[in-house]
Amino acid sequence: YTAFIGDFPMSISILFGVFGLLMAIEVPKMWKVYSNPSNNKLDWFRIHIGSMMGAFIASCTAFTVNALPMLPMLVGWFGPTIILTPLSIYYSRKFAPRKKKVK
Repeated sequence: YTAFIGDFPMSISILFGVFGLLMAIEVPKMWKVYSNPSNNKLDWFRIHIGSMMGAFIASCTAFTVNALPMLPMLVGWFGPTIILTPLSIYYSRKFAPRKKKVK
């Protein structure tokens, strides 16, 4: 079943709201990093991997919400995030700057 707000399905309104919120949060961070490059050459790569993983999670979420209506609503919305976020964290840590050991 789909609830409607005016002529639009409620799921589409939620989808655009979530994506818009995530973009509003991420763009200032990326602007700050890319406008002030650091000495660490892997910073841009780590951010790129995080962004690509975020886009993949968003795509999987959009697919499950819109193309798999037999799934419970919460599974469609949060399932891809719960499953794929650990992978994103793993790669983010893998390419994080290493701390030098102090003797």
